[in-house]
Amino acid sequence: MELILVRHGQSQGNISTVDMPDPPLTALGEQQAASVSRAVAALKPDILAASPLHRALQTATPAARELGLPIEVWKEACEVRTGPPYIGPSIDTMCVSFPEAIFGDDMETAGWHYNSDLNLIEARRRADRLVLALQERYVGKRLAIFLHGTLNQMILQSILGMPTFEKIRIHQPNGCIHRILFQDNHIFVHSIADITHLIQDDVGVTS
Repeated sequence: MELILVRHGQSQGNISTVDMPDPPLTALGEQQAASVSRAVAALKPDILAASPLHRALQTATPAARELGLPIEVWKEACEVRTGPPYIGPSIDTMCVSFPEAIFGDDMETAGWHYNSDLNLIEARRRADRLVLALQERYVGKRLAIFLHGTLNQMILQSILGMPTFEKIRIHQPNGCIHRILFQDNHIFVHSIADITHLIQDDVGVTS
């Protein structure tokens, strides 16, 4: 499997001090999503996936339309959250907003449940499970999945065998792309936090 791991574009939550579990993209975030879509489309992924949070689905949507691919939604791939639980929109509402999305049976139809992680250790275990699930499901495939900063950090730490509370932190601007290849029991890191596409498209880079 080749993993193209994308951080969503800038969201309203990135520029607010108020807790916003499921904010939309800002105008700049939409520009970043358009730039990301072109970069991801050029890599010709076989599969697109995303978390069910609006900012991830909004970032994935331009790529889905450019490639003519659906977006497989993984509830397990929500951003790390230790705040109060949140109930999201109904699946019918989300299908209207994101017609390219395919929602799994684990998504509650009347309003999906975004449950908090008990702590960062539990969040890391969830990231470990997600990495294994992706590797098992997409053997031999090139997967582009649109996720979140803290979860991406833990996914990368899991792949690279790093502890969760390692001193090393990976800076991830909004709209950055990580590329990792799993092949013959080896892990090949092609790029980490690549923002070349944003610079070439003259789109603002945000943290």
